[in-house]
Amino acid sequence: MDSKQNNSDNNKELERLMRDFGNVANALAMYPPGHPLAVSQLNKLYQKITSAFESTDMLAIHQGEGILIINDKQIAANTPSIKKIVEHLNDFKVTDLEITKGISLEELKNFLEIITHSQESMGMYPDLKTACEKNQITHIQSLQAAYIRVPKNVKDKLGGKIVGELKISTDEMKRLVAYLKGEVALQHPGETKIYKKVFAKPELLSNLVDQIIVESANQEPEKRKKLVIVVLNQIGRYLAQDSTNPSRQNQNVKIIDALAKALNGSKNFIALGADNNLKNEVSQTVEKIKSLVKNQTLMAEYAKYQEKFQEIKTKLQKISPQLVELDLPKTAGSTPELTKLLQEIKSFLEKIKASRALAEADIKNIDSLLLKLKKYL
Repeated sequence: MDSKQNNSDNNKELERLMRDFGNVANALAMYPPGHPLAVSQLNKLYQKITSAFESTDMLAIHQGEGILIINDKQIAANTPSIKKIVEHLNDFKVTDLEITKGISLEELKNFLEIITHSQESMGMYPDLKTACEKNQITHIQSLQAAYIRVPKNVKDKLGGKIVGELKISTDEMKRLVAYLKGEVALQHPGETKIYKKVFAKPELLSNLVDQIIVESANQEPEKRKKLVIVVLNQIGRYLAQDSTNPSRQNQNVKIIDALAKALNGSKNFIALGADNNLKNEVSQTVEKIKSLVKNQTLMAEYAKYQEKFQEIKTKLQKISPQLVELDLPKTAGSTPELTKLLQEIKSFLEKIKASRALAEADIKNIDSLLLKLKKYL
């Protein structure tokens, strides 16, 4: 049996497991406590879950738009029983469940009863996590606002942290996804501070890009490919705005390189492009983003000292008008313009230094500024 057949069989098995999950929850809601039919279905479901733990330590369930992703395998959430489970999860504003090895039959029963009676449970508990704690359910974790599915190997690299620990609300994460798709604009720097921890981790970014690829499965292939480029450009815009000094620039360039490497190793990305055209386009986009980040750092350095330049220039105008020529341009778009701007600043500073017409306090930082400029010329 080839790998494709194995994947297909695994997906069908997981789909059956989720259908049974929903059917048992419905049976517990329909029949009185201890009813033989409900008890029988619950026992069978528990056996299936126990069998699943022979090959894994966790069942990680993530719900997207019309799909469920279980241990990184995608199934359609289109059967009545699965749709019902999704509705109950939405009542609790939960996107992810993690069921871990060692769960007892009693824990499973209690959890399904809480989920099935979601409206009543919401009146008793502030959230699903609290409901589980109050009912001694320790092997099922619910994650609110965990929009990014983080595989175990990535969690290990992050010290076991999960996206839910980033304190990002469901609405904030949905807005971030909308930003990455080019649907909304973020106000920088205030609003985007919320997402700093996401953009600082290439592992989280690559999984978020991967998730967007998976959830675009119903779109045409060409639209999905264009979506990947849009997402990368949006990430680039954020990182460029965040590159306010050389240290941040270097860090953000590394993040971009790590993101590109992770994306090129993603099975979902590889499956998206049958030829090398998309891969080449991604490579070109990554290089453009890196250039954008570096140019943004130069502009940030200039903006940092622009006010001081103007103060010095005003004083110099009064003392030695002949040293002050045309006003410096306020913006610089292309690389030649930026180089010209930096050369003018350098020349201006050298004239100030040579004139010795200003107080020592006003020119003591000129040497350090000139050294910084030389790095970019």
